[in-house]
Amino acid sequence: MKRFTFLSLSFVFYSTLSFSQKLVTELNFSDIRSALKLANIEIYKFNFSEADTVHNLIIYLDEIADDSIINHKEYNFGRWSNDLTKRQLKIMSKIDSAKDSVYFITLSHPGMQLSARFDISPEFCKNHAWMDVKQDEILYNKKTPLLFFGMFWEDEFNGQKVYRFCWGEEVTREMNNVSLEQIDHMILVSYELKD
Repeated sequence: MKRFTFLSLSFVFYSTLSFSQKLVTELNFSDIRSALKLANIEIYKFNFSEADTVHNLIIYLDEIADDSIINHKEYNFGRWSNDLTKRQLKIMSKIDSAKDSVYFITLSHPGMQLSARFDISPEFCKNHAWMDVKQDEILYNKKTPLLFFGMFWEDEFNGQKVYRFCWGEEVTREMNNVSLEQIDHMILVSYELKD
C-alpha cells in the first residue's frame, strides 16, 4: 500500500513539474502591434487598387480646434503608376515621448514618403486616439476623410470625472457622428483623387 501511495504521489508530482510554464520567444503579429502601441506608434493602410490611375492623389492633414482649421498641410503624391499591382497609402504616426505635444505623421506611397510635424498647443495636450472613418466607394474630385486623431473629452460617470473617447456608431464620411461634437481638437486626414 505504501508503495502504491508513493507511486501515486510521484506521478502527481511529476505531472505537475512537466506541465510548468515555459517562456515563449516567438513573436506574432499581435505582439508586434502591441509593442508598437507601447512605443506610441500607429500604422494604417488604405487600399487604392481600384482607383483610376489618371488622377493625382492629394492628401490633406487638417488640424482642427473648436470647429476651425488652425493648421492645414497638403501633399500631392502624383498619379499612381499603371504597373503597380498594389496601390496603397500607408499612414504612420508617432508621439514624441520627450514632448507629448509633438506628433509626427508619415505618409508613405510607392512614389514618395514624407513626414509632417504637428506641435499641439498646450491647451489641447490631452490624450488623443485614432479613429477610422467608414469607407465606401472611391470618390474622385472630392476631399474625402480617411481617419482622424481626436482628443478625449471630459465626462462624468457615477459622480466621477472621466475622460473618454468612445462611440455608439461608425463615423461616416459626412463627419456628423454625435460624439464628434464633443471633440475640441483633432487632426483629420483626407484624400482627394484629382483630375
